Amino acid sequence: MPGKIGLKLVLIAVVSVALAQQAPMQATLSQAQASLSSGHYAQAVQEFEAIIAQDYTNYQAHLGLGLAFYDQGHYKEAQFEFTQLTLLDPKRYEGWFNLATVQAKLRDFQGAAQSFSQAVAIGEQNNYPAKELRPAYLGWVSSLQLSGNFAQAAQVAQQALAKLPQDPDLTYALALSLIKSGQPLQALPYLYELVRAQPNNVAAEQLIVQVYLSQGLTSRAQSELQQALMRVTDPHAKAQLLLEASTILPPKEALASLQQAVQLDPQLWQAQYNLGLQELQAGHPHQALAPLQAALAQRPQDPALLLALASAYDRLGQAQEEERYAAQAAQQASGSQKTDALLFLGKAQYLLQNYPKAVTSLGQVVQAEPQQAVAWLYLGLAQYHLGDYSAAITSLSKAYALAPSAAVAADLGAADLAAGRYSDAEALLRQAVAQNPDDAVAWYNLGWAYSSLGRTHEARQAWERALMLGYEPARALLK
Repeated sequence: MPGKIGLKLVLIAVVSVALAQQAPMQATLSQAQASLSSGHYAQAVQEFEAIIAQDYTNYQAHLGLGLAFYDQGHYKEAQFEFTQLTLLDPKRYEGWFNLATVQAKLRDFQGAAQSFSQAVAIGEQNNYPAKELRPAYLGWVSSLQLSGNFAQAAQVAQQALAKLPQDPDLTYALALSLIKSGQPLQALPYLYELVRAQPNNVAAEQLIVQVYLSQGLTSRAQSELQQALMRVTDPHAKAQLLLEASTILPPKEALASLQQAVQLDPQLWQAQYNLGLQELQAGHPHQALAPLQAALAQRPQDPALLLALASAYDRLGQAQEEERYAAQAAQQASGSQKTDALLFLGKAQYLLQNYPKAVTSLGQVVQAEPQQAVAWLYLGLAQYHLGDYSAAITSLSKAYALAPSAAVAADLGAADLAAGRYSDAEALLRQAVAQNPDDAVAWYNLGWAYSSLGRTHEARQAWERALMLGYEPARALLK
C-alpha cells in the first residue's frame, strides 16, 4: 500500500542521517536496521528497544521500532512509537506522516487527517518539493473523505492540485469530494479532464454517469456510457463500463450488456453475479448457473452468491443442491440474508424428507420473520409429516392467514382431518375444491371428512371426483 512504501522511504533517509550524526550508536543502529530490512522483526524490536532503554530520546530508534511493529501488524504499538517522534521533535515531517499512516490503518480517520495536515504544513514550511508531499496530500484528502468531511476534503484537494496540476489521483479525489459534498455539477469539469487524459479511467466515467443520474438525466447518462464504450480500448475497463451500463438499461439490453461484459472480462465477478440474477429474473434458472458459479469461484464465501445459487436450484427443483448452497449461505450470512438462507435450507430439507431438520431451520425463520408465509407453510407441512398435527394446524393457519390460497386451504384441511377436526376439515376442503376443482387429493380428503361426519353419499361423490381426476387410492373406497 502507498502508506507502507512511504514509511520505508522515510526510514532509509532518516537512518542515513543518524549514522552520520551519532557515531557512537552507529553499529547498534546499523544492526537493528539490518534486522528490520531483512524481515527479522522480533529481533529488530529487541535491538531498537535496547537502544531506547539507553537513550529514550533517540529519534531513529523510535522510528525503527515503530516500523518493526507496523510491519508485524502491531498497529497500536506502532502508533505509540510514532507519537513519540512527534513529541521528541514536532517539526519533523516523517514523524507526523508515519503517525498519520498508522492512524488511518487503525481507522482513526479524524486523527489521521490532523496528522497528515501537520506533515504537509511542515513540508511546505521547509520547501519540500510538491512531488515529495504528494503522499501526504493524498492521505489527508482520503482521511477527510473517510471521516465524512467531504467539503474540507474538496478544499484540501484543490489546494494540492494548485501545486500538482493535473495530478490524476488528486483530480479524482477532488471530483469525488465535490459530489459527496453536494456539488456534483462543479465536479464535471474535473472528471471530463480526467477521461480526456486517461480514456480508460473507468472510475471517472462512473462518477460522470452518477452525476447525470442524480440530475434525473438517465438518457444523458446512457449516452455518456455509449461514448465511453467507443472510446475505451482496454477490455477490462470496457467490461466495467458495460457492467455500469447494465444498471440503467431496460432488462433485455441489460442482459446483453452483462453478457458482453463477462466475455471481455470473465474475472469481473460482479458482472457474472448480476448476469446470473438477470437470468433468474427472466425465468432462466438453468442459464443462471454458469455465471453464478463463475462468480462464486472468485468469492467462495460470499453469502449473496450462495443464496443466488440456492434460489436457482430451488427453481430447478434440485433440492440436494439447494440444500448444499443454502447451508453454506446460512453459515456465512447474518441478518435478513441468514433468514433467507434458512428458508431455502428448510424448504430443501422438507423436500428431501428430512423433516426434523426442516422444522429446526424453518422455526428459526418464523421466529426472525413472523410474517413469512412460505416458511409457515413448509414448517406446517414438515410438522404434519412428523405426526405433530396440532403444531401443523397452528403453522398452516398462520400461512393461510398471511397468504390465503386453495393449496394452503387443502393442506390445512388435511391437517384438521388428521387431527380429527372433521367439521373444520370439511369447511376448508370444500373451499379448496371450489377454488381449484382439479385438486384430486383435496377431493379425496374431502370424501374422508364427509365419511367421518356420517355423510356417506357426499363422501362417495367426492371420491368419484378424485378418481375421475386420476387419484387411484380413491378406487378402493368405491368398491
